[in-house]
Amino acid sequence: MILIYILLGLIGGLHRASYGAYKDSPYENFYIGRFLRDLIIGVLAAIIFFNFGWGKNEPLLILALTFFSISYIIVEVWKVFIRYKDESDYRIPVRMHIGGKAVESHLIRALFALIFIGVIYGIYKIGILLPESIDIIYKGMIMGFLITLFEAIGGGYKDGTIEGFKLITFLRSPMLGIIGGFLMALLTKNLALILLGLLAFERIIIETRKFFKGGYMPGKFIQGKVVYQEWMKKRWIFLIPYTSTWIGFIVLLILYFY
Repeated sequence: MILIYILLGLIGGLHRASYGAYKDSPYENFYIGRFLRDLIIGVLAAIIFFNFGWGKNEPLLILALTFFSISYIIVEVWKVFIRYKDESDYRIPVRMHIGGKAVESHLIRALFALIFIGVIYGIYKIGILLPESIDIIYKGMIMGFLITLFEAIGGGYKDGTIEGFKLITFLRSPMLGIIGGFLMALLTKNLALILLGLLAFERIIIETRKFFKGGYMPGKFIQGKVVYQEWMKKRWIFLIPYTSTWIGFIVLLILYFY
């Protein structure tokens, strides 16, 4: 049974890792440590869930999405609030910044990291505190709207202060959050898994959409500046695990109905 959990952790972690490697490697090189980071977090999350009996009898798809979200949250907290990295070549800093100037204070960044995690937990508690008379579907949609609105506000500030505010981009996440909350609530009654599952749904849909944008490059880099041409030519190899994990999600969805 633990092998199934580990496989689900690998699917969630590998999906995120392969996407990150594909989009970033031509601009800041490929680092095996970063690639393995998401896999390791996904597997460790899966092992912890198994040992504590969390997610028992829940749909396997929900668990795979949950492990994706755990990897996403941990890595984003690390990159935005904890990691120190020279980002002088970045057009938009990844690290927490004010008007494009990175915040150097460890105390301030640690405080905002706690606030970030606290908001996620707070949205989960809102779902718990909603009246029992409210159907689980609506609870999922409410949590989906709130968590992705929070994400949109953060992204709008981080990117919008430098490259301009786009209403359609801002609204996209909350709309997907509502849809994700609806869909996850069809699969499980566990509010924590609904929240993590819908967050994964929103991220995966948005990231996959970028593959179909011709000439797309992450906004954090100086536009048009391809530093590692060799990775521009061979980054297609990351589409293999990315596509494979997408197939894995679809297979897990089919298994749910059988």
